[in-house]
Amino acid sequence: MFSANRSSTTRRSLGREGHILWLIVLVSFLLSTFSACAPTDTSSEERRPERTSLVELDANETDERENQREDRERDENERDERENQRDERERDERENERDERERDEDERGEHEADEHEADELEADENGA
Repeated sequence: MFSANRSSTTRRSLGREGHILWLIVLVSFLLSTFSACAPTDTSSEERRPERTSLVELDANETDERENQREDRERDENERDERENQRDERERDERENERDERERDEDERGEHEADEHEADELEADENGA
């Protein structure tokens, strides 16, 4: 008799434990469902930085690449302009030097022509 009494008590206690487990599962399910559906606190969202979407990130990267390309082009244009100015100065200096040489040669030529003419006049006067 003792053994029959024991087995019925065991069945009842397993039944109670089963009910308790079902209640725990049910309560945890309900809590997780309601916590997911509960309205969020907007003040905490305001403090949290906004998340940037992938599209915005891609647009930002594209803008940054475009800005870098424009910067490189501007730098190249400035460098080309400096080189052009330097070349122009060098060309002007060469032209000025050439003009000075030509003037010097012209003056020497005129001076020699004047001396030659003076020599001819002197020779004519001596011969006459």
